[in-house]
Amino acid sequence: MVKPITMEEPEYKRARHDREGDRDAPEEDVNPYGIKPEGNLFDCDVAMENRLSSSLGAFRRVQDKTILHILSFLDCQDLCRLSAVSAGLYCFAHHTNIWRELTINKFGGDFRFQKSWKETYLKRLNNKFPGHKPLKMKDCFSDTLFEPWLNANMAIDPSWLNKENVDRRSGLTAEEFIENYEKRGLPVILTDVIPTWLASENWKCENLLKKYAETKFRVSATMDMKLDDFLHYCNNAREERPLY
Repeated sequence: MVKPITMEEPEYKRARHDREGDRDAPEEDVNPYGIKPEGNLFDCDVAMENRLSSSLGAFRRVQDKTILHILSFLDCQDLCRLSAVSAGLYCFAHHTNIWRELTINKFGGDFRFQKSWKETYLKRLNNKFPGHKPLKMKDCFSDTLFEPWLNANMAIDPSWLNKENVDRRSGLTAEEFIENYEKRGLPVILTDVIPTWLASENWKCENLLKKYAETKFRVSATMDMKLDDFLHYCNNAREERPLY
């Protein structure tokens, strides 16, 4: 029987990285692995080396997207071993899309989403897995690694939504719609259209769960998931391109 591996770094290495991390910014505003956009290099008071690329060895000459493509051919254990090599490879080996593809390719839709795709994979592999605590790297800059996280987590300023710029109409006739909106190519939101339609109440998530929690349905072209697992994923995952 193969002895399971924890797939986490030794305590001495974790402590070293923790001391090097940036603890000043609020937790929710910082990439969990400390990765920053490359433009931040030009906003430094002193010249700074990009530790992400400088710790890649010969791979520093390879584009970030190409490195991710190469890493996509590795399995779970190889990725975990690679992440212990250097700060740069640690960041690349924890890219969320790599672990998402690993999870889907191995388990299909038979998983319960955890805090991240890596934790989801390892928890599904071994239910006793204690959890993954990301290590914040210092002075690591990459647009390729940073942008997916930014797009998934950037907050929407409420002021952007204060002004309504699409008409809302109740009781709009077909003739009025054609004349005022269709011919002019303008959008419109129809309100109070189905106040008595039973589906508007029966198809709420909490009501669907009561009847169909264990029912599998098609989530993508190649994957089915139980409704309970899919709604749990929807409520807990933050992704640039969510499953649907």
